Amino acid sequence: MLNIELDHFIKYWNEGNMIVCMVIVAMALIPYWIKVLKYFESCENARISDLTKALKCGLVKDLSKNHLEGELATAHFKRCTGIRLENEPREMLLQLYKDNKEKLKFPQLKRALPYIVFSDDGISIHVSAMERIFYWSNLLASMVLIFLGALLVIISILSRFCTELTLFQSFKIWGMGMVYFVVAFFFILQVRVVKAADKVGLIIR
Repeated sequence: MLNIELDHFIKYWNEGNMIVCMVIVAMALIPYWIKVLKYFESCENARISDLTKALKCGLVKDLSKNHLEGELATAHFKRCTGIRLENEPREMLLQLYKDNKEKLKFPQLKRALPYIVFSDDGISIHVSAMERIFYWSNLLASMVLIFLGALLVIISILSRFCTELTLFQSFKIWGMGMVYFVVAFFFILQVRVVKAADKVGLIIR
């Protein structure tokens, strides 16, 4: 299967059809990304298993045992929520969730984590002016790219009925529209991070 995709990639690369090449690469990488995710999941499960076995060892005592118990709690928390935090920040985050479980979900806390500040006074949110500028620029760029992507997809469909473009030419236009959608998706991911931080900030206040 990979050889077939490689042959097509080389063929379209030599013809200068970059859009088709990008689509082929994206389609080829999907199964491998799934394998990578499964590999990291298996590593995480193996770590939890090793920590559990180590705690059952009679030679592990006192500070070593306390450290391993903390590592095991951290690993379990990450597997359940996707968030890796040490003991004190984790307890503070859990308390915030407990007090606002009707308004907050762990996926929102995970997205907001880059802007969450843990201190002796509690949890606060800090979004700099530059990051706020990036937020609005990413939001604007994503809207423009979604519009252009939708426009190109519509044109690629209508071109089969209203113009003399070949199927391959229509596919190139459609591919470019998909590229715009993918880029817009990554911009939206960045927007959601700041949006989640703003929501957590409102709840804290």
